[in-house]
Amino acid sequence: MIEVIDDLVAEGGELLLVYWCGHGMTDPRGDRRLLTAGASERNLANRLIADIRKRFASSAGAGFAHQVFIVDACANLLDHHEGEQRSLPDARMQALSTRKVRQDTFFATEVGAYALFDRAAGAAPFTAAALEHLTAAAADTFPPDFEAVFQRVAEDLTERDLPHTVSWFAEVDGSVREGQTSNRVFFGDRPRLASSFVFRKELARVREVLASGDGVANICALAGMKGVGKSQLASAYAQEQERAGWELVAWISATSRDETIRQLASLAVDCELATLDTPPDEAVRALLRHIDGTPADRLIVFDNVENYDDLTGLLPRSDHTRARVVITSTVAGRIGTPVRLGGYVREQSVAYLRDAAELDDPEGAEAVADALGDLPVALTQAATTIRLAGLDYAQYLNELRKRPLATTLRRETGDPYPVQVATALDTAITTVLGTMDSSQRDVAKRVLGAMALLAETGMPRSWAAALSNDRLAAGLSIGVLIDNHLLTSAAGPGAEVTLHRLLAAVIRDTASEADRDAAVTDAIQILRSAATAAESSTYLEQRATVAATAAQLRAIEAQHHSSLLCEHPDLLALANSTIYRANTLHDPYFAIGLAAYVARHEHVLGPHHSETLVSRNNLASAYKAAGNLGRAIALHKQNVIDSTRAFGPDHPYTLTSRNNLASAYESAGDLDRAIPLLEQNLIERERTLGHDHPDTLTSRNNLAGAYESAGDLARAIPLYRQNLTNSERILGGDHPHTLTSRNNLAYAYESAGDLSRAIALYRQNLLDRERILGADHPGTLTSRNNLAGAFESSGDLEQAIPLYRRNLADRERILGPDHPDTLTSGNNLAGAFASSGDLEQAIPLYRRNLADRERILGPDHPDTLTSRNNLAYAYQSSGDLQEAIPLYQRNLADSERILGPDHPHTLASRDNLASAYGSAGDLPRAISLHEQNLADSERVLGPEHPDTLSSRNNLAVTYGSAGNLTRAIPLYKQNLTDVERVFGPDHPRTITSRTNLAVALRAEEREATR
Repeated sequence: MIEVIDDLVAEGGELLLVYWCGHGMTDPRGDRRLLTAGASERNLANRLIADIRKRFASSAGAGFAHQVFIVDACANLLDHHEGEQRSLPDARMQALSTRKVRQDTFFATEVGAYALFDRAAGAAPFTAAALEHLTAAAADTFPPDFEAVFQRVAEDLTERDLPHTVSWFAEVDGSVREGQTSNRVFFGDRPRLASSFVFRKELARVREVLASGDGVANICALAGMKGVGKSQLASAYAQEQERAGWELVAWISATSRDETIRQLASLAVDCELATLDTPPDEAVRALLRHIDGTPADRLIVFDNVENYDDLTGLLPRSDHTRARVVITSTVAGRIGTPVRLGGYVREQSVAYLRDAAELDDPEGAEAVADALGDLPVALTQAATTIRLAGLDYAQYLNELRKRPLATTLRRETGDPYPVQVATALDTAITTVLGTMDSSQRDVAKRVLGAMALLAETGMPRSWAAALSNDRLAAGLSIGVLIDNHLLTSAAGPGAEVTLHRLLAAVIRDTASEADRDAAVTDAIQILRSAATAAESSTYLEQRATVAATAAQLRAIEAQHHSSLLCEHPDLLALANSTIYRANTLHDPYFAIGLAAYVARHEHVLGPHHSETLVSRNNLASAYKAAGNLGRAIALHKQNVIDSTRAFGPDHPYTLTSRNNLASAYESAGDLDRAIPLLEQNLIERERTLGHDHPDTLTSRNNLAGAYESAGDLARAIPLYRQNLTNSERILGGDHPHTLTSRNNLAYAYESAGDLSRAIALYRQNLLDRERILGADHPGTLTSRNNLAGAFESSGDLEQAIPLYRRNLADRERILGPDHPDTLTSGNNLAGAFASSGDLEQAIPLYRRNLADRERILGPDHPDTLTSRNNLAYAYQSSGDLQEAIPLYQRNLADSERILGPDHPHTLASRDNLASAYGSAGDLPRAISLHEQNLADSERVLGPEHPDTLSSRNNLAVTYGSAGNLTRAIPLYKQNLTDVERVFGPDHPRTITSRTNLAVALRAEEREATR
């Protein structure tokens, strides 16, 4: 297909007519796709129609002035949608021009419909009508009036009660991404309408409420007890808006505030307003700003709201939006216009039973409806039982009387449900299970028991396979449960299934103790399987798996009836492993969302249990990764105390806890606390575990890192060397710890100015990580970034900048634009531009980076301080000292407050502010700060630390600028001696020092001859 499109685009002409008759589908976003040759369930081999149209509008070739696309293909949403989603290759999609073309598009079906084929006539009705009317119109004039042609086609098919066609006509601007369907978003697991859905007068009332108003977000609160059909009614309204072409139709399962925020954040991602790494609250704010600020027809349904306070701050509020909101709840709230929904009126109940039970006996149907209180969910289950068991209405009522249940379903308010409702639901479950063979029945019963404990929002249909060795049998079992209304399938292609809350309550209330224990075991088995299904998949697929598992765990923890499941040791272990995996995949916010499970660990296992300590440590790591160092340090401190009390000071748990606390202190810049803890830890691990134990290698590496952070490279480099040698000998050259050791030694060499050694090690590490981990792994991206940094340090910007560019693009694609590592890549690319003198590119990048870090990490995070410093330096380099000096002043004050006056970053901030004062001609201030900084650097870092050498050089420069060569020249001489000793005679810094001394000596000679 790609080659055909390219050939046609290259030809060009006045009219292009593309006709497709074959297989098609609609993806989760509402975009239509064509299934090309070789398509199967596992390999859909599909192409976006929007991509095809975009290609023909491209400036890649001569193009066509008028383009017509006729598609006779299904637009149904596939239930088993597991195949590959394909677009035309990005590399072939050249930039589009601004020329306009006319594109007419005609589809045989609406979204959600199947294209028809008349086997008797041997033709597809849409195609036959299209050919007939096109031929007739073309006989009169060519090219024909396509809009008029397809108006006649639509009228022809409507008269024959065939599916509605869809058409639109547009002038396409090649510079703008085009496509009416491409910008639409259908989100969430909207329940599919029941085959015998009853249209009720309340639906007209919902339409009336949401059609009123002038621009203000209209809210309809649909209230009624469980089982009256609130979700079905809301789904019917949502389906109408999908078919009407609304820009956004979103279904949010709002069973708790946390779950609501999670789903709204996911909606923001689908709308391309946030990424998976954006903090959920920030993603929701971005979504609401977009909805409030850009008027368009949008619908959000908040289904199963239990507490209206959960929606505080989560609803559109602007007077200018055209958003509509539907809330379904068992209680009437104070938000929006209320619409009360009760049971069916008796005539509806009788008509429903007649159609669904396939039994026309009005008096008998009325008796059943009376016994069940006209409750829709109960009537649905009654019809299922009657139809499957071959009963009449009287026999059915007799069965209910013979099977009384001890349980009574209670409503949130008011009287209980009619006593026969619980019996009707239980009888339906028994009847449906009785129609299955033994293997299917076992799976179906286990699925129902597990789903009664799992998240009320449902689960992917494919998860049921965890309870059977036969995937097909599991799928068929779910199909029977859906067909007989025990489970509800989502309307979209996500294949989510839900269990009605009344059915779930009956299953829980009627279960024996053995059944409850089995249900807990099955629920855990389902979650374990779902959590591990993507272990061998790509990085992005693994992140999606963690997100789905975390969402289930959060929902379960918030459900009172799932407490038995939540406190099972195996589920606690799964929650802990999910927190850990989220951390390893750079997704701390998913991990932080499971913080409640750490408290459950303490409650169930006790505060000193090893699993409790591990879970607390993993949560602390998530807070640290998210930049919340205060919470991270508090958790690590508690772990040290509990580990020492439970296991003693020398136990591996205690040593690990102490190491992690030290690491948190180091991240916060508190090296005075970090280094003694790490020194103590290394001694204890060498004594208790031996010099070659992996944990000892970790301790030695971490101590070396702390020394390096403090500028003590004389101690850091020997430790790094020893660690790399031991790692290669003990773990092997390809072990992740060995790769980390090599990277860290390279970084220390770079800090010491030994760039030839650093670059060689970085190159080797990048090649090894690409080979072992793959090109998209975060560790590989880090290696590429570090190699670019070494090239930049050596002045080889021709190699550095392309590496930085590639890394930024890869991290934005893989991790998202808001991930801390992506922000680091943006900062580093800006730095490379600044080093090359290209400040026009550097300053905007630095500005964006500072704004992003302040928003995501907070104004006090060390990385934010670095961004502010770098932006100030770029302004200084451009001569804009009015912008630079206030930024430097703020950074110094914040560094002293957050990191302390002796932290290396604080010393660097003071030195930079002093240099800016010098550039502005304020030499007294500059000299005072430089003198203070040199004294502090020599005291804290040592006289030969690279930062100390820079500080001494900068003070000498400022003395020279003030005309005080008597003080400048001795400093230059001392610096040259020290730089030669530290970096060698040919290092760029040595050459700079030698040049600075020569310039000062020549200036002194000129003064002497005057």
